[in-house]
Amino acid sequence: MKKIAILSVLALGSALVIACGGNKKTEAEEMPQQVVEVEEIKVQEVVVDPNKAAAEQKYIEGLRLFNAADYKGALKVWEEGEKLDPTNYDIKRGIDAAKSYLEQATAKYK
Repeated sequence: MKKIAILSVLALGSALVIACGGNKKTEAEEMPQQVVEVEEIKVQEVVVDPNKAAAEQKYIEGLRLFNAADYKGALKVWEEGEKLDPTNYDIKRGIDAAKSYLEQATAKYK
């Protein structure tokens, strides 16, 4: 049967070092155990507004439509996104660009 030696080290969390060997001492058994003090790590909670995340998805969807020259579709999606997050500057710019393209297209055919 093989002996298993476990050496635990504390450094930015904890880790287990497992060394396997026969009847002879392994390197892990011969190494002195050492504890390293670590500064306290503070975890900051980040709160994500679901409306902002959904608006960002609408922005990306609008970009795909806009790049495919579907300006009406992009405008519709971006207006939905603007309702979710009226502070999203990228959506506002997209709306302005889509309206501009649609006005130019309408002016061409008058």
